[in-house]
Amino acid sequence: MAAAAAPWWATPATGKADSKATGGTWSARRRSLRQSSAAGLRPQGRSRSSRGRKHVPGLWLALFLAAAFGSPARAELCDVTTGQQNIILDITESRGDQVDQLTVPTELPLEGTVGSDVLLELSESGKKHFVLNGKRLQLVHPLERDEEDLSTLILDVECQAVAGSGQRRTVPVIVRITDVNDNAPVFRNAPYSVSVPESTSVGTTVFKGVEAHDKDSGVNGQVEYSILPGDGSASDGSAFFSINLPHQGQVTVKSSLDFETTSEYQLTILASDLSIEPGQRLTASTVLTVTVTDSDDKGPAFSLKDCTENEGSSCLNPEYTASVTSGEVAGVLDVFPEKIHAHDQDALNAPIRYAFMSGTPPHFDAFFSIDARSGVVTQTRPADSSQTPSFNIDVKATEQTDAQRYATAKLIITVRRVDMYPPEIEASAYTGNVDENSSPGTQVFDDHPDPRPIQLTASDPDFTIGDPQPEYTWELTSSSFKVTSEGYLVVNEAGLDRDPPNTGLYTIQVVAREKSQEGRASAPITLTVVLNDVNDNAPQLPVLPPVTVQAGDAVRKIGQVTARDKDEGPNAVVTYDIAQVSNNGGEKFVINATSGLLEVVGPVEAGEQFSVVIRATDQGGLNSQSIQEVMVAPGPNTGGPAFSKSREVASISEGAAIDSVVTTVQAVDPEGDLVRYSIVSGNSLGHFEVGELTGSIRVTKALDREKVGQYILVVRAEDREGLANTVTVVVKVLDINDKSPEFEGLPYVFRVNEGDEGAVVGRVMATDADDGDNARIYYSVPDETPFSIDELSGEIVTKSALDFETQQVHLLLVTAKDGGEEPRLATASVTVLVSDQPDEPPLFLTPIYEATVAENEVDAFVVAVNATDPDSQPSVTYALVGGDTDAFKIDPSTGRIVTARPLDYETSTQHSIVVGTLENPNRGPQATCSVLVTVEDRNDHSPVFTIQPPPVTIYDGLPVGASVSTVVAVDADGTAPFNEVYYALGGIGLATDYFEVDQQGIILVKADLSTQPEEDFQLEVVATDGGDPALSGTLNLLVTVEHPVTLPPEEGAGFAEAEHLVEVEEDLKPEGIVKKLALVNKPKDGAAIKCDIISGNDLGHFEALMSTRRECEVRVAEGVILDRETLDEYHIVLELVAARARIDSTRKQTKMTIHLQDVNDNAPVFQVPVPEGLREGARSSRTYYAFVSEDARIHTSVITVKATDEDLEENGRISYEILPESNRGGFFSVNSEAGVIRTARLVSEASSNLLPFNLTMVAVDNPINKEDYFMDTVPVVVNVVRPEHRLVLVVEAPPDRVSSSQGKLIHFLQEQSKKIVGIERVESLQFVDMNGTTTRDGNRTDVWFHVVEPRTGRILERDHPALNASVTGPKAMTNLKYYSKSLQLPINNIRPPVLLAPVVEVTKDSFGKTHKDLAELEISLIVLAAVIVLLGVIGIAYVCHLWSRYVEYRDEVKPVVVLPPQYEPVGSVIEPINKQYEVQVLSMSVPLDDDSVTEVPLDNGSHYFSMDNVSYITKEELSENALGFRGSPMAHRFPGMGDGVMVMGDSSGDETPNIHSTTAHRNPSYERFADEEDDHGPLSISATNENVMFGGRLAPMERSPIETTTEL
Repeated sequence: MAAAAAPWWATPATGKADSKATGGTWSARRRSLRQSSAAGLRPQGRSRSSRGRKHVPGLWLALFLAAAFGSPARAELCDVTTGQQNIILDITESRGDQVDQLTVPTELPLEGTVGSDVLLELSESGKKHFVLNGKRLQLVHPLERDEEDLSTLILDVECQAVAGSGQRRTVPVIVRITDVNDNAPVFRNAPYSVSVPESTSVGTTVFKGVEAHDKDSGVNGQVEYSILPGDGSASDGSAFFSINLPHQGQVTVKSSLDFETTSEYQLTILASDLSIEPGQRLTASTVLTVTVTDSDDKGPAFSLKDCTENEGSSCLNPEYTASVTSGEVAGVLDVFPEKIHAHDQDALNAPIRYAFMSGTPPHFDAFFSIDARSGVVTQTRPADSSQTPSFNIDVKATEQTDAQRYATAKLIITVRRVDMYPPEIEASAYTGNVDENSSPGTQVFDDHPDPRPIQLTASDPDFTIGDPQPEYTWELTSSSFKVTSEGYLVVNEAGLDRDPPNTGLYTIQVVAREKSQEGRASAPITLTVVLNDVNDNAPQLPVLPPVTVQAGDAVRKIGQVTARDKDEGPNAVVTYDIAQVSNNGGEKFVINATSGLLEVVGPVEAGEQFSVVIRATDQGGLNSQSIQEVMVAPGPNTGGPAFSKSREVASISEGAAIDSVVTTVQAVDPEGDLVRYSIVSGNSLGHFEVGELTGSIRVTKALDREKVGQYILVVRAEDREGLANTVTVVVKVLDINDKSPEFEGLPYVFRVNEGDEGAVVGRVMATDADDGDNARIYYSVPDETPFSIDELSGEIVTKSALDFETQQVHLLLVTAKDGGEEPRLATASVTVLVSDQPDEPPLFLTPIYEATVAENEVDAFVVAVNATDPDSQPSVTYALVGGDTDAFKIDPSTGRIVTARPLDYETSTQHSIVVGTLENPNRGPQATCSVLVTVEDRNDHSPVFTIQPPPVTIYDGLPVGASVSTVVAVDADGTAPFNEVYYALGGIGLATDYFEVDQQGIILVKADLSTQPEEDFQLEVVATDGGDPALSGTLNLLVTVEHPVTLPPEEGAGFAEAEHLVEVEEDLKPEGIVKKLALVNKPKDGAAIKCDIISGNDLGHFEALMSTRRECEVRVAEGVILDRETLDEYHIVLELVAARARIDSTRKQTKMTIHLQDVNDNAPVFQVPVPEGLREGARSSRTYYAFVSEDARIHTSVITVKATDEDLEENGRISYEILPESNRGGFFSVNSEAGVIRTARLVSEASSNLLPFNLTMVAVDNPINKEDYFMDTVPVVVNVVRPEHRLVLVVEAPPDRVSSSQGKLIHFLQEQSKKIVGIERVESLQFVDMNGTTTRDGNRTDVWFHVVEPRTGRILERDHPALNASVTGPKAMTNLKYYSKSLQLPINNIRPPVLLAPVVEVTKDSFGKTHKDLAELEISLIVLAAVIVLLGVIGIAYVCHLWSRYVEYRDEVKPVVVLPPQYEPVGSVIEPINKQYEVQVLSMSVPLDDDSVTEVPLDNGSHYFSMDNVSYITKEELSENALGFRGSPMAHRFPGMGDGVMVMGDSSGDETPNIHSTTAHRNPSYERFADEEDDHGPLSISATNENVMFGGRLAPMERSPIETTTEL
């Protein structure tokens, strides 16, 4: 029976309408029906019986109408452009008072332009909601779909043609209202509460009353429930309850409940609608209070206050103790730690009953009983401790409930003996010792030769062996000691002191007392403890009074010191030494280490004062110090005047007047002689003079600091005898403000943009030749200018915004003033040019743009917006500032908007974006514009079958037109005809001859099935949409037709075919069907039949089974994974076996060939060679190491990487790429097919931080398929080889043999060095011969190579320490030379890549020439040796002559002694001199060649000596270990003269000075000059502590020859 026709206003896709639709007239509906009939429309739904011949009358009617009306008429005014008779629009419901939403489509699809072609009028029913604006329907009132239950509006539009016939037509319009999610769910009857017993099991539903309602429709109105996580508190029930079915809201128990832990839970239940957009879902929440009621689920528990193990309020393993006395009845026992008590852990608080459960010995209940209610334990008869020392009883506490739960505790009752005797103490020793200051816990040891700790033991005669011994407490009369629990006597207090006034002896009495309430004490014993001395006291020296000694050089006793040490024995043995002596007197005093006798042993001068620091040290290193002040009384006059300082600094202004005093130097003569002063150097310009008698230095010429800023004057002070000393005076010239500032870089012209306040204009710079504040410059500009200047830096900035239109050029006067008290100044003119700037923001003249874009297109043009910039130089930069900015992008310069990603009509039909400009960040009027983008639907979704029907089995007697199965497909597109689905049937073989499908998806029998013996039909249902081009989806359905077969008695079952060829993909899953083999003549009586694989299945990869339809199914065996790469083809034979059924012998067996088709199941794998000879230590075993020369050209081949794939054809084809992130700088490229890596840029341009290059290579298989592929990666380390990396290996073999064994050579080098070796080139040995000609030796080879550290991948320079240790060092070279012989490639040397002379013999062809050159060289060397011998003989003769003359002079000399002045600062004032002064020693040592010679003549003819040629060396410059005469080289030359003095002077008016040698001394008064103050540089330091250097002040032509004989 045909289905009823759909109403006229139903959509073609659904044929449905809302029952609440209103509007429209009956005449309009009748006209619409006539037009529908004329257009040939037919009902969308019909039954299967309407197919076939029953449609012939409708066909004739259609042909008749077509003939009557001729060809289709062209479109006329007021026709619907879609070809339909009605118009369907979609609009979303209003949010609040919203009325600006647009319909989809936005305009009515009617032919003609409103106003010029047609006039439109809305029906009265439509005017309630809309108004016509052209062809656009605009809302006048908000649409509330939910409150008004409004889903569809039906209205009419009257269209009248203005031109032509002026026909008038009424067009029905259906407006479908789309729901928006604007209502949140609302709970009913909330809040909720429920009571639950704590014994409720997990998974039980405890509450079903959660219900919420949502006024929205569709998914917006569907509600799901969930429990929100809580705060984790005790009442948080989110961990104990759950909602397992979100759509039902039933609350179930998730975890076990416990009333005793928590009796009430709070659950926050969330109701959420199911809006398609998760971010737009609305929610509501309420609270469910779950009250947990108590159940009898816990037993009793013992309460024990000091329980060590607790579980809640229950004590685990409770234990009580009590004690009784042997032979006595105690009655009620005192139980410890508290009385026996148990409680019910449930809130029911059931009563508890106590009883003894068990115990030892078994007859315990004859002695004790327990009260059932109170738990009090009573002794009923006396116990004997000798028979039963203790009772162990288990106490049981039972709750009085039906469950009779109970708990147990342990009760231990100890039977005490009758205490008749007190304890007794014994000690292992009664006298002991311990070190003083021992820490607490230190044991006291006895006086035994093998010391043992003293241990005390207590015993009680009341107890015998085997009895449990009592515990004791120890009581001592001294708190300094105590007895440990083990009985050892130990120190109890810190700080035990043996030293006086303490005695160091302790006498202690010790008592042992039993640990019981009435414990008895033992008789006391006495212990004596002696404190051993430890070295804890330093020896103490007394305060020493000052002493005075006479000047001289004799050994004299000063005094004897004695120190006291509170320690005893070896700790009190004291030794003495001198720690320090002031005024450089360290060698003048000695002290006896044992007796403390202090003596002066060196020469001392009048006025000297020494502070001798004496140190007393005991054997443990503790010491103390005391100072002995030693003053030297005046002696004979021995020296010239001395300055208080060796260097003085003075200053004077450069404007000082002539004769101004700079400073006054003062030298004091010890004898009080008159001192005369003179300037000896530093006054070459004659700017100063010194008063001969006053020492005042005055200015004699005008000074100029800018020319000379400092003078170094050497002033000499001389007494009447000519003895003199010098002082250095540094005169610094102070600046006066005599120079004006001067501007640099004139003229100044700067440019600045208009409109910028505080903008930097430029910087001026002025300099001043003065110094200090006089040279400090301050800048200023007039206040009335629009500029300001930083007074220190000279930076000019704008004070206010400049305007180009008002003034384009500003002239500015800058003043530079120095910082002098009377400042000097300079001015400069600055020209400031003003640059015009755009300062008007762009504006949009069009506020709204509209555009339409098809979905699924990327970079599709939308619209071009335009903003106008009023500036003379317009600048507009467009940007998206609002709306769906992620879906679009804009050209910043042109305003052209395109899609950034594909738009989806099904997700959103319209988008809105806001466009602004960077130049106008405001959001005022015309600062932005809006773009409304409407998305056009496209056919981008294929029909999809909703379900996969199972295989169908039918009988061949099913009539034609009978239903076999039903399929349903849907299309997700948004509009028709893209979402309209049409069905068609295809298939394999005769499937389409016997089956068909109608447009409802019902598969029908098309022909008589009994006529076809085929049993299996593979149907393919194709669902196609209405798009152009159309998209489709397919579904496969297996239909099996069962044919009843009547077998003749003589025929049996067998395979339908003798051979089968099957192709399956190698990824067929285990137990997957390979092939179903059809059988013929199956037994009808149900007789069992099976099929087996009888050959070809040795690996067990397949199995054969009989299906329920009695077909032989060949399957992949369980657990078997097929792999084409292992085995790609199988040949098996199957056989039928039956016990009671007849088998046709000709069809009993069949052969099957199974061919596995390749799938992409193998990933490519890089074939990375492991460095030969280097199996360990490399950074990775899967790393390529390559190198390229620094001068390599672009496109130079670096390395070829190789990967393999076991798959076939496209699946196994590999494409190579460089991971872009690793190719920093783009220095390399790779051939995608060959894997050859080449340089893409000059590697010499690479910065050092990129080296070595760490590339990541990627190998991808199946490159044409972007979804089905595998990949592998491998690192490639590329080092750039530079000259400092190269080494040359010299091999004693020809180049061709080395080249053929290059791999062995690399293996050898890497194995020996444990490094990666790269060889650049192999060539014949090159060197420069004797004649300077570059020559090659064809019998030897140069191998150019470099070395890479495998752990870091970094190339090493040839001087790297790691190379020296493993390659180039002597030990490494020895190993290389030794082991290289086994390769028949003997290594001669490793050298840098420079040209060297040969190190071994050359070839025979050049041997004769080389031999000749060597012969000539030998002759030259012999001649040279003869000349050297001759010159040596002449030199020896000359030296002998000089020596003879020297001995003659030595014999003629007579010694003259003059005491040199010695000055050194002293710490006190010696009368009558009121000023501190210095002692200075001038000593000179002249080493002699003969020990017997004691005098050295210096004749005027060959030697020159004066005080001008003596320089001093400071003590800071002398080595601390080179002090004193005894350590000098002179000590062994002059024995017995260690206490002498060196003197200089005149001998009876003779001009020849004489020198008497003595010990060398340090000169402490010298202060080293800076290098710029001494043109001769720093002075030399004498290794023998001499502080004199001769010749330092001689003129160039007066160099003294004494430099050659003076030891410095």
